[in-house]
Amino acid sequence: MAENIVDILCRRSKNKPDGKLFTHIVDGEDQEESLTAGELDRKARRVGALLQKLIKDRQPVILIYPMGLENIVGLIGCLYGGQIVVQVNVPDANEASIKKLNGIIEDSGASTILTLVDVMENIKEYIKSDDLLSQMTWVITDKLPESLEEEWKPVDVDFDDPVILQYTSGSTSEPKGVMTSYRNIIAIAEMIIEYDHIMSEESVILMWVPFVHNMGMIIGILVQIYRGNHYVFMQPGHFLQKPIRWLKAIQKYKAVNTVAPNFSFDLCTKLITEKQKESLDLSSLQVVSSGSEPIRIEAFNGFADAFKKCGLRREILAAGYGLTEATVLVSSNYYPDGLRYLSLDAKALQDNEVRLVADDDINCVKYVSNGTKHGDEEVCIVSTDTFEKLPDLTIGEIWVAGSNVSKGYWKNEEKTKETFGFKISNDTRDYLRTGDLGFLYNGDLFITGRIKDLLVIRGKNHYPQDLEWTAGCCHPDLNQKWGAAFSVEKNQQEVAVILYEIKEDRMNEANPQEIVNVIRKEISKKHQLELDAVYLLNPGMLPKTRNNKVTRSKGKELYLEQKLSVYYKWEKDEV
Repeated sequence: MAENIVDILCRRSKNKPDGKLFTHIVDGEDQEESLTAGELDRKARRVGALLQKLIKDRQPVILIYPMGLENIVGLIGCLYGGQIVVQVNVPDANEASIKKLNGIIEDSGASTILTLVDVMENIKEYIKSDDLLSQMTWVITDKLPESLEEEWKPVDVDFDDPVILQYTSGSTSEPKGVMTSYRNIIAIAEMIIEYDHIMSEESVILMWVPFVHNMGMIIGILVQIYRGNHYVFMQPGHFLQKPIRWLKAIQKYKAVNTVAPNFSFDLCTKLITEKQKESLDLSSLQVVSSGSEPIRIEAFNGFADAFKKCGLRREILAAGYGLTEATVLVSSNYYPDGLRYLSLDAKALQDNEVRLVADDDINCVKYVSNGTKHGDEEVCIVSTDTFEKLPDLTIGEIWVAGSNVSKGYWKNEEKTKETFGFKISNDTRDYLRTGDLGFLYNGDLFITGRIKDLLVIRGKNHYPQDLEWTAGCCHPDLNQKWGAAFSVEKNQQEVAVILYEIKEDRMNEANPQEIVNVIRKEISKKHQLELDAVYLLNPGMLPKTRNNKVTRSKGKELYLEQKLSVYYKWEKDEV
């Protein structure tokens, strides 16, 4: 029988107990703490043994930890105990945050919470006063007795049973618990090995993606246990405060691989000074991957140019695509000649057509390849009208089948039937409907947007990420990462609206009417679209998911209810 994550860690702890698996850069710079395979195995046994005493049958267990080694111990300990992991953010001491936590507890049916003394202390008043939280069994894992190690007993868990419930971020819908099995996790690990074959057990991978995000949990923790790599991580806040910390850590630990979302490359390019670059050496890197948000060739090119003198090679840049329902990954690749992209006619895209043009064409918009399928996967582009497979260079919905695809949503048969188990003619596989639009070209997957987010104005298609990119780049007073474009109905017609946050340090000096005029002009020029409203928001006021992604649907809802925190607004009818 194939090994699962618990089997693999037990084996590693016997064969190489002192092998360093995880290192946490506690302050983002110099202070570090590490876990070896042997230490993690012993601590996980303690947690697992305690859970086996407390819980008779397999059930979801809530994990509330700050990002650190204790979180890894709690997660692996939950698997040792034969339970189902539900990783959540540490709640803030406010009603909205507690409400989100309660929603996940109710949906999962969990009765036990793993956490630390400090976390529990921070929300103790809410625990006392909240009916649901006060009834939960709270297990503090800071200092469990070593004697528990001997009481742990291995648990047989079916390879297809859920071991993790990954609650989706809710960027386009209400969060749902995606069931992730050992089969899904092992499939992802094998896909990554196929894609990233240059890494060995001695290789270091370094990231700052939070563990509550599937990229941080699956790729950062579980895949590294499977592969035996040394995983070095820091908290996202430490990177955001000083982006140079990420790159300095890559140099210090001689990291071979790093993964980050698109915005981080822009941030490094803009904020890291020439003086800081003088002592920076990035030559150890073999792969730099981007995922989890729309990927822009401009951000990658800017990053490559800015850090070429630091030993960064353009050809190691790579892109990938994934979603929680496919565990974390659908496609990825890196090519000897660097990123692949296509130059497309923006006007043709409005008519749902893919037309290749020259890079210098006036209507050119560049789309980055998100790589190719791996393992036993099948990735198809399917017509949303006929459910038939579409040829290359034809936009449709992305459907995925393979061992990496989940069986569905936890105790939610209705939503599962809406997303999983779809068939294509002459194909016996069960397909996942991703809800994302894209096309294939010579095996490479290109993402154009989400079906639910697509703006259709006067019969023309407009992808929100393209509108947001144009708006965010057109004026330096805008916070480029935090914008949302969507359509609303007005006078029985669909019209376009853009929300954008103002930079905090520009609130007193910014000329809002000038910013609005520039946004309207650039959107009209590049997309042939007339905006109906532009709202400039106060810093931090654009709605975001628990994974810190913009949620356009919530932004639209608050716009319609006129509940946004507005710095300045322009509406067509007011002129």
